[in-house]
Amino acid sequence: MIRTSAFFGPWDEYNFAHHVLEKLRSNQKVQVADNVCISPTYVPDLVNAALDLLIDGETGLWHLANAGRVTWAEWALLIAEAYEFTPSLVERVDMHTLNWPARRPAFSVLGSERGWIMPPFTSAMQRFVTERALHEKHRLRPAGCGPQRGSRVAEATADRAA
Repeated sequence: MIRTSAFFGPWDEYNFAHHVLEKLRSNQKVQVADNVCISPTYVPDLVNAALDLLIDGETGLWHLANAGRVTWAEWALLIAEAYEFTPSLVERVDMHTLNWPARRPAFSVLGSERGWIMPPFTSAMQRFVTERALHEKHRLRPAGCGPQRGSRVAEATADRAA
């Protein structure tokens, strides 16, 4: 069994890091809890660690998150810094002012007695920035001028032309 929290990845648009980045790019303030500590989990690291555990035949309970802890506000400020946005767009607030639909603990940092098998959060953030830039560049690239060679569409087109 694997326990984890606060997922983020370069390709997923439904996570905290993406939400903060979009707000900052729109020059909007983002309100974030400054009194909730979490263990962010970079999805590519989670997948690699989970596969390693599976291949090794491990059993039991594993806590998988990138080593380290931050508050939601600290994380938002790291995102602002990484993308060179003004930190004043990040508004630190008490979690109770955010009207979350469910109660949340103020401290939900995952620890492990079995050892840390995932890289530090700082490393994950650096890779997130790099891999997100590559993803955005690829996503914004104009489509090619037709089907790729060897595809069924290309073969059907060639058949019709013959």
